[in-house]
Amino acid sequence: MGFLVDENHRWINLILPEKLGKDILDWADSRGIKGDNVAAVSGTRNENVLKFLGISQSQSQWLLLTASEELETEIYDRFCMECLSNPSSHGIAFTIPFIVNSELIKEKGIEFSNEENVNYLALFIIVSSGNGAKVMEMAQLQGAKGGSIINNRVSGEHEKLNYFNIELNHDKEIVLIIDKKDRIHEIYNYLENEYYGSKLSAGKMFSVPVTRTAGIRE
Repeated sequence: MGFLVDENHRWINLILPEKLGKDILDWADSRGIKGDNVAAVSGTRNENVLKFLGISQSQSQWLLLTASEELETEIYDRFCMECLSNPSSHGIAFTIPFIVNSELIKEKGIEFSNEENVNYLALFIIVSSGNGAKVMEMAQLQGAKGGSIINNRVSGEHEKLNYFNIELNHDKEIVLIIDKKDRIHEIYNYLENEYYGSKLSAGKMFSVPVTRTAGIRE
């Protein structure tokens, strides 16, 4: 079973230095774009293991914006101007389809419609707090170029991170990897066998198609 996708809207994810987060959200609000500061993206003790596809800042923010196709282009233009024009403020942006019935992510895990039409996937791996670095090292054995550990809220009234209707408590972390589709499949299969084994359940690891990116280093 696939997901119902709203073709008129997109989820634009921005991972960028903390110092730029508020400016981007203020600009988005002025353009009528809904946005939220989703979570903090932590660095690692081993910078060679957990660089987020070129991001070297020890602390970044993950912003989620909901916009139409036209406004998506404006967001990317703004992001490139703020982040990519300055090497010291590097970040990444990626777009995923707007899922109407995201409750299905709990039931179907990795399945997603229209995957054949994209080149990149975003792989979300939910692990117990403290295990993110281990999972990232395992993913690198399968060719992952980078990833990021997402481990807590940074603002708002919520005590839990809620993304794709999956609640992330403080005792959990998300490892996020964006890569070519074939490599993500290899990483998923490897982790399924070597890390989770028979304990893998729907919602602990899933991938979604990525329809647009900026800042990702090949």
